Amino acid sequence: MGNTNHPANCHVLHEQEFLSNQCLHFDRDLYIHQIFVHLSFQELFKCRQVSRCWNYMVLQVRNVHVIISDTKQIDSFEKVMKKGIFHNVAHLSTPKLCIKYLGKYMRNLESIHVVKRLEPNATILQCQCLEGLDNLKEIVFKGSQVVNAKLMRNCKSLKRIEIRYLKNNEFWENIVSPLEEFVIFNVKMGFNSWKVLVCNIKKSLKVLKIGKCTFTKLEYDEMSEFQNLESLTLTQMSEVTDECFKFFSNLKYLKSLKIQSCNLSSEACYHLNSLKKLTKLDMSDNIIDQLSFINGMKEIRSLKLMDNRLGNEGCLFVSALPSITKLFLTGNEISNEGLLHISQMTNLTDLDLGNNKITSIELITENLTKLQKLGIYVNRISSADVSKLVDLRELNFSHNKLTSLKGLNNLKHLQNLFLYGNKLATKLFTSESHFPKLEYLEVQSMDNINLKILTKERFPKLIRITEDKYDLRNEQLDQN
Repeated sequence: MGNTNHPANCHVLHEQEFLSNQCLHFDRDLYIHQIFVHLSFQELFKCRQVSRCWNYMVLQVRNVHVIISDTKQIDSFEKVMKKGIFHNVAHLSTPKLCIKYLGKYMRNLESIHVVKRLEPNATILQCQCLEGLDNLKEIVFKGSQVVNAKLMRNCKSLKRIEIRYLKNNEFWENIVSPLEEFVIFNVKMGFNSWKVLVCNIKKSLKVLKIGKCTFTKLEYDEMSEFQNLESLTLTQMSEVTDECFKFFSNLKYLKSLKIQSCNLSSEACYHLNSLKKLTKLDMSDNIIDQLSFINGMKEIRSLKLMDNRLGNEGCLFVSALPSITKLFLTGNEISNEGLLHISQMTNLTDLDLGNNKITSIELITENLTKLQKLGIYVNRISSADVSKLVDLRELNFSHNKLTSLKGLNNLKHLQNLFLYGNKLATKLFTSESHFPKLEYLEVQSMDNINLKILTKERFPKLIRITEDKYDLRNEQLDQN
C-alpha cells in the first residue's frame, strides 16, 4: 500500500485514497486496524473487492468510526451488519437512528452520534436497538425529534449525553444512567421534567452544560441539588437575575464555571463569591462593570472576562488574585491606567488585551517576563520593545499604529507573530535574526521583510507568511 499509508504515518484514510488502485488489493499481513480510523460507509460499498476484504478488515479494526452520511445507506448498512462483522466498531455517526438490534451486532459500540445532516427532521426510532450495548458510554442527538421516550432506559453504562434542538418532554424522565456529563442546547422542557431529571442524575453528574434554554428561578433552584458538580457552563440563557443564582452557594466542589452571553450584570454575580474552589472562570460577553464578587476566589488560574464593561477599575480587582496565570480582558475599554494594575500580576503566562484603548505596553514588557502569549491587537500602540519577553510563543500586534518594534531577535521561542494592520517604518529582521521555532508570520506588507534573510537555516520551521495579497509558503523559502 506504500509508505504513505503505513500505520506509523496514517490515522485517517480519505475516500479518494481508499478507492485508489493501491488500496484495492489488501495484504492480509498488514495491520489494517491501525490504519483505518474514519470510514465512509458509502464509499466502502463502491469498492469492487469489498466483499472479499471487508470481513477481514473490520474484524481486525479497533476504535473505528463508521460514518453514514445519507439515510438511504441505512438499509444497506443493516444488511451488512447482520453478517456479524461490526463487533469492533466503537463510534457510529448517522443522520437517523432507526437501525434495529444494534446491540446484537455492534457489541463494542461506545458512542452514537445522531446528527442533522441531509434530513431536516431526523427521527430516532426503535428503542430496542440499544439493548445489549453494554459498552455504550456516549449518545449525541443533534437536530433530532425523539419518538420513543423510553430510548434511554436500555443504556445502563452511559456517561455522557448531548442533546441539541429537541422537543419532547417525556424524554428527560427516562434518563436514569449514572451520568457524568450532560449537555443540552436549545431544548424545551417543563419544570416537572427538569425536576425528575435532576433527581435521577444529581449524585453522579460532574459536568453540566446548558445553552439557549428558557429557565426560570424554579429550574435554577433545582440545580442546587448538583452538589458534586465540578464544571458548569451556561450560555445564551435569558432572564438571569440575582434571585436565579442563589443555588451557587450549594456548589461547593465547582472548579470550572462559564457564564457566557447571558446579559449578566454585576448584581447577579453576587452569589458567586461562595465558590472558593474555582480554578477557571469565564464570564465573557455580558454587561459586568465591577468585580467585587471575585475577591474570595484565591484558587483561580484562568480568568476570561472578554467583552464586558470593566474599564480600568476592573483591572484593580483582577490584580488582587496573584494565582491567575491566564487572563483575557478583550473589549473592556482599558487604557494605560489599567496596565498599572495588570503589570503587578507577575505570574501571568497568557495575556489578552485586544480591542481596548492602550497606547503603550512598557509596563507589560518590563514586568511580565513570564509571558508566553501576548495579544495586544486593535489598540493604539505606535512603538514597542519586547526584548525582555524571552519566553513568548505568540505575539499579536495586529491593527495598531505600530511603526517601530524592537527586541524581536531575543524571542527565540516565538512560534506565531501577527503584525497585520501596521505600517512598520523599518525591516523586521536583520542579519542577526534567527528564529528556530517561528512557524507563522502575518504582516501588512512584504516590504516590511528582508526576503534575503528568510532562509531555511535562519527559519527552519517557518511554514507560512501572509499579507494582504501575498502568500509565501514553505516551498518558496527553500529558494532563498
